[in-house]
Amino acid sequence: MKYLYILQQALVWTLTIFWAYQVVISFCSLIKLKDKPLKVNKKHKFMAIIPAHNEETVIKNLVDSLKMQNYPKELLDIYVIADNCDDDTAKIAEEAGATVLKRFDPEKKTKGYALNWFLGKKIEENADYDAFCIFDADNIVDSNFLKEMNNKLLSGYS
Repeated sequence: MKYLYILQQALVWTLTIFWAYQVVISFCSLIKLKDKPLKVNKKHKFMAIIPAHNEETVIKNLVDSLKMQNYPKELLDIYVIADNCDDDTAKIAEEAGATVLKRFDPEKKTKGYALNWFLGKKIEENADYDAFCIFDADNIVDSNFLKEMNNKLLSGYS
């Protein structure tokens, strides 16, 4: 009986310690840390890359959310890579305002190949961008996303 009591106490104390840890972590999440000071004051130029394969039902929502950013419109270019699509993904993305590049390669059909192909083109062009973001076609982007990304870059994050 003595051994059961010791085991019970050990379990109670272990659970109490884990519970206390969770409470402390929860309270710590309420504390806002100071943002790093901005090193420079600049608006970066962004490239939004959307690799898409047969995403006609969702691509417009993402392009629209990117166009609604609280960020200068001339500092964001939206590219859709229509990768081996056999639907209207390219047409819908273009109508929504994105620059569409069509890619057809029956041997290499994945997102990785599409991104490698696209980024290779941009490197050859020596594209003038400070940063790029890659989105899945079924994402929706918060209207302050690029503003916050710019602030992080200005604070020294890379």
